[in-house]
Formats: sequence, structure tokens, C-alpha cells
Amino acid sequence: MKAGLCMIVRDEERTIGGCLDSVAGVCDEIVVVDTGSTDRTRQILVQRYGIVPIAHPITNSQYMGLAAARNLAFDHARSPWILVLDADERLSPQAVERIRALPESGGPAGYFMAWNTYRGDSVVEDYKLALFRKGFHSTGLMHENVQISVRDAGQQAVWLEGAEIIHLPETQKDPLRCGHPTRLEQAIEKEPDWHRYYWFLGYQLLRMGEVKAAIGHLETAARSRSQRFPVECLNSMMLLAELHAQRGDRAALRRQLQEAASFLAEVATDFEVRINHRLPAWLESAMMLEAEGRLDEIRAYHFAC
Repeated sequence: MKAGLCMIVRDEERTIGGCLDSVAGVCDEIVVVDTGSTDRTRQILVQRYGIVPIAHPITNSQYMGLAAARNLAFDHARSPWILVLDADERLSPQAVERIRALPESGGPAGYFMAWNTYRGDSVVEDYKLALFRKGFHSTGLMHENVQISVRDAGQQAVWLEGAEIIHLPETQKDPLRCGHPTRLEQAIEKEPDWHRYYWFLGYQLLRMGEVKAAIGHLETAARSRSQRFPVECLNSMMLLAELHAQRGDRAALRRQLQEAASFLAEVATDFEVRINHRLPAWLESAMMLEAEGRLDEIRAYHFAC
């Protein structure tokens, strides 16, 4: 298989070359949408790679959402398969081999890959639906992804074993990475049933030390038991369980773990839940630790924005 690479960029002169070089041999076209670069990103694309980016400035946006820019790239691509990477991401050589070996016809609607964020000696493991058939789109005012489009179409995406996306975030862009709480609050006001926002806002507030506010948003996501956002609900339940454990509230912790186990069983056939390898193992471990009274050892795993 060969795919069309679709990217959105903004001030990526330090990283764009490493990303594009990593996909050599697996992409037969590259579509880049520039949302407002003021550095040498455009010159590098044109002079080094012969790519003329599509200009799509994002200015004075209430949410700074990127779905429209991503979908613009998807719609311009001619390839039947689309690969999505950001400039601070690279395909591992093994991922290139695994993608090239895939059939172009038949099979699932998309493929998840390991998405590992490297900061110094630390690695945060996660996943990304980075390869999918043309026709699907990103959705969401913030923290857009393609999973909802695949789920709404009744299609399936599977795990691509041995394929890693290497994420090398630039520290100076960290404040923008998870999304400012105010913009997430605005997104919730606009789309109150989009429970993905509550999860991200709760997690962001926790990182900022605003525990009380975080709990309210995490509980909203958890209580929804949304079939459309099952992983976000489960993540919220996990963080709430950790907070109960930190407070030493064993009864509340037990109830939360039982709620998570019940919902996990309910959504076990969802394609994203099936590839989320970390959560079932975490839940099993947390239930064992709770039974043994080792509440101080119950900690949610980390996420990379």
C-alpha cells in the first residue's frame, strides 16, 4: 500500500523535514495545509520538497479548532488511503515496512498505530488512528479525531502491530498542546453532548492542580456512559478512581472501579476500546490493589497531548 500524507502545519521549520523524510517510500502524494506560518515552513516545503501548501489561516477563532483544516487536506488528497501526521511526528522504519505490506483493497476502514511521546528519557505510550480510507473526516471543535466518523459509519479500525509513530513535541508549544481551558469550556457550551471535551478539560484542570473543578467535568463524562465516546468515559472513570484512592475513600473507589468494569464490558466490542490495551490491565490491577488495601499504589497512567 501507498498512502497520501495529509498534514496541517504552522511554524514548523524545525520539525517538518524530519517528518517528511520519515515517510519516503510509503506516500505517493503529500498534501499540506498551512494555518498561518510566519517562519520558513513554506520555503522549506517549496524549495526542498516541491510542495506548495494550501493556505488556510486560523485567526480569531473561538476554539482554534483544526478539524476544518484537516478535512481540507483530506478532501484534496487523491489517494484511496490517507496517512495523518503532524510535523513533530515521524514514522518508524518498521511502520513504513508495515504500511507498505498492507493490501490496498479489502480489510478494515483504518489502522491504529502506537503513538509514543518522547521527552528526554521518558516515554508516554498512547495510540493514534493515523491511517484510514479516504472519505472519513475529523470532527470536533477541539481535539478533533477521525474515530467518530468511522464509528458513525459503522466501520472498523484495527491495530497495526509493529508500527510506531514517534512523537517529539517542542517544549515551547506545550501551552497550546492540550487546549486552553477557556476554549474547552466554550466548546462544551456549543456542543454539550460532545463528551470528549469534558474528559480533556477535566484532565487539563487536574494537571493545573484545580482538582475540584476537574472532578465535575470528569464526573459528567463518566456518568454519560457515552457509546460515542467510550474511551473518554473510561479514562474519566480511571482518573476519578485515582482521586478516590488518594483521599483514602475506599467505598467510593470500589464503586468507581465497579462502574468502570461494568461500562468496559458494555462497550467491549467497540473498535477503539478493543485496541486500548492499557485500560483493561490497569483496571484489573487497580481492583486487586483495592482488595488488598493498597490504595496509595493506585495511579492513573499518563496521557500525552
